[in-house]
Amino acid sequence: MTDSGSSSPGLHLLDDSEDFRAHALEMANRARRSIDILSTDLDFPIYHQPPFLQSLSELARRSRSSRVRVLVKSTAAMVERGHGVAQLAQRLPSRLAIRKLSLAPQDKTMAYMIVDRELLLFKNDDAEYRGFANYSAQPEARRLLEEFTYLWEHHSDEDPQLRLLTL
Repeated sequence: MTDSGSSSPGLHLLDDSEDFRAHALEMANRARRSIDILSTDLDFPIYHQPPFLQSLSELARRSRSSRVRVLVKSTAAMVERGHGVAQLAQRLPSRLAIRKLSLAPQDKTMAYMIVDRELLLFKNDDAEYRGFANYSAQPEARRLLEEFTYLWEHHSDEDPQLRLLTL
């Protein structure tokens, strides 16, 4: 159940997949420029939902400067089950890109979504639905985005298997 944090009005503690799904959609709907996601396998209950996919598609098509970047540790489940984000990436390759990590981040268990360098959806452990949504997280988002960008540029590659998904 979502618990609004008392120390910050934009902070919500999350403890189940429905909480994460609802806040991921809300943040995606608010996105104006960018979404960056780090996840083990792009969690299906959160990111493979039609309303979320529609928001990603709208963001990617909004302007030439819009972008969505996804870093995953494994693409096996995405390929096997046919992930909607991967299918979107096939249709919008210049605006939505997915790469596979070749090096683990400093905190190997965390997962997150950063929206417009300000909104942050954070899972403490990608295997469990515990974490927070922060709608005013500029300092944390900046730090995580620096790590994300470093991993994106130096320790990730396109996975040819993602190109094999059927649309």
